[in-house]
Amino acid sequence: MFYYLGYMFAWKLTETQSKLENELLKSKKTLDFTQHLIQDKLDAQFEVTEDDSIGNSLINLRDNLLKNKNIELQRRKEDEQRNWIAEGLAKFSEILRNNNDDVNELAYSIIQKLVKYVNANQGGFFILQEQDEEKYFELSACYAYDRRKFADNKIPWGDGLIGTCALERKTIYMTNVPNDYVSITSGLGKANPSCLLIVPLIINEGIHGILEIASFKKFEPYEIEFVEKVAESIASTISTVKINVRTARLLKESQEQAEILASQEEQMRQNMEELQATQEEAARQNEKFISFTNSVNHTLIRAEFFS
Repeated sequence: MFYYLGYMFAWKLTETQSKLENELLKSKKTLDFTQHLIQDKLDAQFEVTEDDSIGNSLINLRDNLLKNKNIELQRRKEDEQRNWIAEGLAKFSEILRNNNDDVNELAYSIIQKLVKYVNANQGGFFILQEQDEEKYFELSACYAYDRRKFADNKIPWGDGLIGTCALERKTIYMTNVPNDYVSITSGLGKANPSCLLIVPLIINEGIHGILEIASFKKFEPYEIEFVEKVAESIASTISTVKINVRTARLLKESQEQAEILASQEEQMRQNMEELQATQEEAARQNEKFISFTNSVNHTLIRAEFFS
C-alpha cells in the first residue's frame, strides 16, 4: 500500500514538474515573441493553441502591426513616386522654358534627359511635319546609350507603331518587343531593349509629335504617367513654338513686302521726279523754240516791210 502511494506521489510530482517546465518554456517563447514585436521583427513565427488567449492576442497584435507597417510602406512609396513626378515635371518645365526657340535642340535636350530620368536606354523624338498635303513624322532627335545619335528617319502618317499611336491618340506600351522591330537606334551593335513606350504629344486635340522610349526594364505605372504628363507639356511648348515661328515668318514676310513697297514707292518717286524734270526741260525747249520762231517771224516781217 505504501509502495503504491509512493509511486503515485512520484508520478504526480513528475507530471507537475513536466507541466511546470512546459509552462516555463511556453512563457519563454511568449517573452521571446514579445521581444521580437518590440524590436519590429514582425516576420517572427509563434505557434499557439486555440486556448492560449495571450498567445492569440500577441498574434493578432503582430498581424495588425504588420498590416499598419505595410500601409505605411505603401504610403511612403506613393509619396516618393509623387515627389519623383513633381521634381521631374519641374525639371522638364525649366528645360521647355529655356529651349523654346529651336525645336531640334529642344527635342534633343528633352529626349536625352527623359531617357536618363526614367532610367531607360534609348529614345526618339518625332515631330509631325506637314508639306504639300503630306503628313509624316520626322525623327528630330535620337539618344541612346549615353550618346547623341544623328538619324534621318521619316514615318508616313499611319505607318507602324508610331503611326498607330498617332491615329489612336493614346499611349502604346509593349513589354515583349519583337527582335525584328526596326528601332530608332538600329545598327548600334547593342541588344534590342524588350520594353517600348510610345506616347503621343497632344494638346487641345492637336497632335504635334511622338515620344518613343525603349528600355531593358519594365516601366512602372507611375513612370508611364510621368512621361504622359511631360508629353502634354512638350506638346504645349511645340504648339507655342510653331505659333511663334509662324508669326515670325509672317512678320518677316510683312517686313519684306513693306520694304519692297517702300522701294517701289521710292522708285516711283524718282521716276516722277525724272518725268517732271523731263517735262520742265521740254517746256524750256518749247519756250526757246517759240521765242526763236517769233524772232524769225519778226525778222521776216521787217524784211518784207523795207523791201
